[in-house]
Amino acid sequence: MISMEYNLLNRNQFYLYIFLILFSCKTNYDYPVYYGKTSEKHVSLSIEKEIFLISEDMPIAQISSIHISDQYIFVTDNYINNQVYQFDKNGKFIRMLGTKGQGPGEYVFPVTAGVVQNTLYVGSIGTMRLLEFDINNGQFQKSFPIEHGPWPKIVIDKEKKYLYIVHPTRYADYSISQAILNTGKTFNKFSEMDDDFKLVFDIFAPASDIALHENELWQTFNHKYEIKVFDLATKNIKRVYKFDSSEYFPIIKKTKNIKGHDAEKQFRNKSTQLNKLTLLNGNVICVQLRAWNKDGDPKDHLELWQEDGTFLTSFNIPGNERFMSGFDNKLIFVKRTIDKDGSLSHPILIFRSLTEME
Repeated sequence: MISMEYNLLNRNQFYLYIFLILFSCKTNYDYPVYYGKTSEKHVSLSIEKEIFLISEDMPIAQISSIHISDQYIFVTDNYINNQVYQFDKNGKFIRMLGTKGQGPGEYVFPVTAGVVQNTLYVGSIGTMRLLEFDINNGQFQKSFPIEHGPWPKIVIDKEKKYLYIVHPTRYADYSISQAILNTGKTFNKFSEMDDDFKLVFDIFAPASDIALHENELWQTFNHKYEIKVFDLATKNIKRVYKFDSSEYFPIIKKTKNIKGHDAEKQFRNKSTQLNKLTLLNGNVICVQLRAWNKDGDPKDHLELWQEDGTFLTSFNIPGNERFMSGFDNKLIFVKRTIDKDGSLSHPILIFRSLTEME
């Protein structure tokens, strides 16, 4: 009896020591951590304009990404049509860039990596190559291979020197690599992942989105609800932003489920992701939190913060809209509706501007 009580005491002490160690490790950081503080500013999102995107030759089935230059809008449909579209700033169709295939100027599951100067970069997931197109005449220029694919996101710096590539964890031991433009050769690795990350993210990358700002690389960790900011020169973490999804995804009452009984459907933490990141004017952080309920229905929400961790505003995204990207002080959404004949309408780009209220 005494031995059992002694063992139980030792076991409880052991658990207490482990808890204290974990707690101390969790709360002590070598960099600032922002949890969002109350803002004295009052900001709002208002619709600035709407643009219809109409392509009669091959209607857009599903938009996967959007990039905007000073003169053009580039839309990628890599789920169904495997096509990249070019429009002017008013939504007038200009041309399709490249086509599906494995030859020069062709791609399989395209991912637009962005516009730098007069060049549009398109990643071909199926062939693991990066293609370059001249945005003024639409001509294919060249392509080169990229190591360690596939990759859901590629970002190119403004100087056209480097690629920053997001990797799924089942293909690499790190979530972001830095490669040399024009060769695709990896020479730097960011955010190496431990065994816990590999266990949770066997298929999907923990970094679901990345962005560049001056000498920093911003990376979202979707299931940890946080953004890490790395110094590009040292690869060290400079600061971290942490988000709380529970405030925006509470239990939602549902009158009846499939069996006809009263039920509740809950947006569970393990199904919630911090999956989109946009930097506006270099100092406003816009992130999207997405959650799925038990029926597989998504619910999206935006939060806007200042770089110093000040919370600015939040926005519930309507069910028929999707948040795509942002630039300057504008956020871009895509809206689809159902026509009378039951078909999907042409996509509508909605530009919402961030304005400060008095």
